[in-house]
Amino acid sequence: MFRANHKRLALLSVFFVLLFWALNLYIAVNPSLIETMTDVGAFGDAFGATGALFAGLAFAGLLYAILLQQEEVKIIKQQRDEAKQLASQHIEQATHTALIEKQLLAEKAYFQYLELLAGLKQNITVSDRELMGDDALAFITDCATVNLRVDYQSSNWPDKSPHFSQTSSYAAVLVHALCLHRSRDKEPQTPADQLFIDSLSPADYSLLSLSLLSDKYQHLASLAEEYELLENCSLSDEGLKLVESLFHTPTP
Repeated sequence: MFRANHKRLALLSVFFVLLFWALNLYIAVNPSLIETMTDVGAFGDAFGATGALFAGLAFAGLLYAILLQQEEVKIIKQQRDEAKQLASQHIEQATHTALIEKQLLAEKAYFQYLELLAGLKQNITVSDRELMGDDALAFITDCATVNLRVDYQSSNWPDKSPHFSQTSSYAAVLVHALCLHRSRDKEPQTPADQLFIDSLSPADYSLLSLSLLSDKYQHLASLAEEYELLENCSLSDEGLKLVESLFHTPTP
């Protein structure tokens, strides 16, 4: 709209200039129209007026060029702002997409962990007591605390406890799943994050507490406090006090 108005103004200016020059030319080629020297002088003055008119038109053209330049600068700035906004939207969309993909991968990993844990737990048994699964795990972890203080100085103390060795694979998956959950602590939580925590039984908390006392996972001992493992475990009061004291005992 702005450019169209200025184009019409420029065309009108050119038209009037040409019209005025055409009038002067017509008078020049028809000397009979000039009867006296006074008329000749007036005719010459008319050309002076034409020069002033051209000077005015030149100034108007300069102003028009400045206005056009300002308009172009405004358009360029607007285009640049639109490009920045578009780029920002693309970045935001890409970030959101990456976050969703990350959440989907985490959910997939959780479900794989849960499926694997369910299968491994069913293989944990105490045949002489006809226990299996979660019940067997609770019994094994409670028995492991009976002579834990004696064997704690040994690097392979878990293997010395009855039936405890069969929990090693289950404990490894459990610890890795817990580490995944901790790594997502600053990420937006998904239903799968809470599902994993809700799936942990008191026996699982007991096994995690004991596993973090071993040399293999001792560097992850801070998980016990972060996830309140001892507060939720199934250990007896005596076993709980023992394990709690060992967590506060300097590493041998």
